[in-house]
Amino acid sequence: MNLPLPRAPHSNAPQEYRRFTPGVGSSTLAPSGNLAPVTTLKYTLIDHNLSENCVGTVVNGGHNLQFSNNSCDSNIPVRSPMEQPLGFNGGPTKTMALPANSPAVDAGGSDCPPPYHDQRGVVRPQGPRCDLGAYELIH
Repeated sequence: MNLPLPRAPHSNAPQEYRRFTPGVGSSTLAPSGNLAPVTTLKYTLIDHNLSENCVGTVVNGGHNLQFSNNSCDSNIPVRSPMEQPLGFNGGPTKTMALPANSPAVDAGGSDCPPPYHDQRGVVRPQGPRCDLGAYELIH
């Protein structure tokens, strides 16, 4: 999902965009150069960003994947989730589908669900474990 990031109060700095796919937990990101709150990521794919994936303090809540750098947390694996192009894959909004061979498929832990549905409304899990990010592959 592309989200405009908040500007610092009274800032004339250009607004930045970061793309992330939220899973469970809090995911609050801030633009470069501004103080960022502590961010806890859990069941989250972080991919398709301009330069760095994360800014500020990031806590790895578990079952995350980042690509193409480790700017979020050095303990979060850096691997391509192999997401498909943004498109209508069912549901009211566009998503980036995961192929069956994605490292994000069935990569969740025993504490999932929640969430009980993906972004499209598909029940989780469809396989032995939940998939990471906003898209649950239907097996």
